[in-house]
Amino acid sequence: TIVTPQPERLAKLGSKLAAVNVNTDPFLIPLLWIGQVLPAEMQRTLLLPADSILLTDAREVFGAALRGKEPPKVAAVFEDCSQQLDAIFNWRHPLFINKHARSSCAFDDGAMMLDLHGWKRDGISDKILEFLGSHSKTAELFQQPSAAFTITAPVLLVLDKRSLRLPSAWLARGLAREYMTYAEQSYWQRYWGQQGVVFPLGASPFRAPQASTSPVRSQGDALLLRFSGGAYKPWLRRCSAAAVLAAPRCGRSTVDCASVWWQFLSPRLIRAIEATETDASGALLLSATSGRTCVPEPTLVSSSQQTTDADSAAAASAGMGMNGTKVEVLGYFEDPITGKKMVRKRVSRLVKRFVDHGVQPR
Repeated sequence: TIVTPQPERLAKLGSKLAAVNVNTDPFLIPLLWIGQVLPAEMQRTLLLPADSILLTDAREVFGAALRGKEPPKVAAVFEDCSQQLDAIFNWRHPLFINKHARSSCAFDDGAMMLDLHGWKRDGISDKILEFLGSHSKTAELFQQPSAAFTITAPVLLVLDKRSLRLPSAWLARGLAREYMTYAEQSYWQRYWGQQGVVFPLGASPFRAPQASTSPVRSQGDALLLRFSGGAYKPWLRRCSAAAVLAAPRCGRSTVDCASVWWQFLSPRLIRAIEATETDASGALLLSATSGRTCVPEPTLVSSSQQTTDADSAAAASAGMGMNGTKVEVLGYFEDPITGKKMVRKRVSRLVKRFVDHGVQPR
């Protein structure tokens, strides 16, 4: 059975989003309407985005114990401890510092199990809507103002204390990205190092050693794979040597993450996903395999940053940073929250820091 929100409800949601300068189609934000369209007798639902693969029995996630928790939990989420909330939120803001810990782990905002009764009882959809967009309540709440215009940051804030965290080891996400942030590198090197395993993690290509088609829990392999975060979707062809080299790598054998995806999906199904046209009867017109779209060619930096980055590179070649600190330019990456191209640097101080143009390092 396929259920969708009524057009009138979507139109009303669209008006609310437009009023705070959010231009996203409300249909693409199911957390704002899902509680209203599923049958009242349904107690739980499992949300899995189209770019995800669940490698365990769904009942293990669906049956997560939410009862008897304080405060009451309305969702089970897949934790991601390579990202912390203070990288997304202004932890000094009253709405954050009084209720949240800056060191709390982030989690995936697309894949989760919802307790629908608790979700509707506590008005979670409305609470998420309160933090979406540009208005007085969100002023200076986010590290990057653009975070207010996506669903990710509001969901993290609202569900931080209202969700049961499934272990970080269960999740491997960002498997369509070119780059790994310095914070992610540090976390995963420490994570694997504590188990006596060393992986050469660099800025590029993105690496996810825990992403395997046959996960072994005792080895820390992920149970949920998400091909999210970038342009390297597995159903897109790698049409050049540069694209092949930049493609994200999965597993201990460092294969292109696309090969993991294709283990579970037939070419016909992929063509159906890509199909955008129908015939007169409404049937999908499947594209030919040879006609699959190519992944975008990898780019290091946008033209708007070339001057700044050239200056940084010149300073690095002289052994000095823009503020006189010794620095080495390592490469570039795309911020997963804002989509902004950034420079990655290694700064010679007591602690290595990740420096984002225009944002003071923590």
